[in-house]
Amino acid sequence: MDVVCVEDKFNESYKTPADFQDKIKYMNRLLHKFEMIDETMAEVLRQKTDAQRLRSVDAFWQSARAILLAAIRTEHPDWEKEKVQREVARRISNGVLDDVDA
Repeated sequence: MDVVCVEDKFNESYKTPADFQDKIKYMNRLLHKFEMIDETMAEVLRQKTDAQRLRSVDAFWQSARAILLAAIRTEHPDWEKEKVQREVARRISNGVLDDVDA
């Protein structure tokens, strides 16, 4: 197994300080595309019980699955229900189910 020195990897990625600064600028622009939680909302979330958090995660999961299901049905209106369900599972599993169907 090859051992990679983090410092060497860093130096390979950023040949000059300007390369590093460009990467920092890019990452800062990327971060502004994400919505950050303000402190008030963070406090509300901190006060939730484990059960409440679990219900929220389940609701988000169900919503995401429903949206994906609708998108696949729109893309493939001729597919049978079972095939649509398999495609939803494949996408949600990030391709893990590709090996199962093969």
